[in-house]
Amino acid sequence: KARAALGDVAAAAEAYDELLAEMTTPQSPDERAHAPPTGAFFARVAGTAAELALRRGDAVEAERKVAAAVDVVRADAKDAGVFDTVLAHPAELMNVHIPCVNVLARLLCALGHCALARRGGGEDGESEGALVGRAKIALEEAADLCGRVTVRTHAGLHAKIALLRAHAHRRAMYKRGAASGAPVVDDAERDAAREACARGIRWAAGEDAPHDRATIRALLLELAACDVPEAMREAADARAKEE
Repeated sequence: KARAALGDVAAAAEAYDELLAEMTTPQSPDERAHAPPTGAFFARVAGTAAELALRRGDAVEAERKVAAAVDVVRADAKDAGVFDTVLAHPAELMNVHIPCVNVLARLLCALGHCALARRGGGEDGESEGALVGRAKIALEEAADLCGRVTVRTHAGLHAKIALLRAHAHRRAMYKRGAASGAPVVDDAERDAAREACARGIRWAAGEDAPHDRATIRALLLELAACDVPEAMREAADARAKEE
């Protein structure tokens, strides 16, 4: 943090990378890497390392860092019986206070963010559909964990997950027409984006919400963007009638 505050981003990124590698690398071939006793610290290190990579324009590396952290925390959650509990018991019987679940939800949110920060057709050859699909999977798992397994997550996290899910659905909203090649709108994706926006606004602006203006503004912009194709069609029809 001190190095970053002084403007030495490269040195700060290197320090975070070393710390993250230490926490995710097994000490011997027979051991699995474990998060430190404070899961929140582990998530903060992974998230900051990914954020620094994003600031350097390396979204691929950012996603790799968060994915490694997700693997570690997911394994710890499984060791704690989280996923067995999800499968074997109804929601009201789940242990909603397992700390690693909250950490895992936050990391999955970051993983979805990193995937959405990339663009399809880049040097790595991944398609837009593959990136958006991977982001959807991570964000859906995060939303499921927040909604079914834990009550430790903050309303702000719920709102951010909803915002990213809305963005993912909106990016998947445009399809290519079979005949003309012109973009057409997938109504199911648009409806899913609108639903995610509405859910996010409820989380961000509710009675117990953080009332984060930036998040609320972003959600409203995503909601408005869902109607851009319809507005463009209406404008085109109006111009055609005038002509």
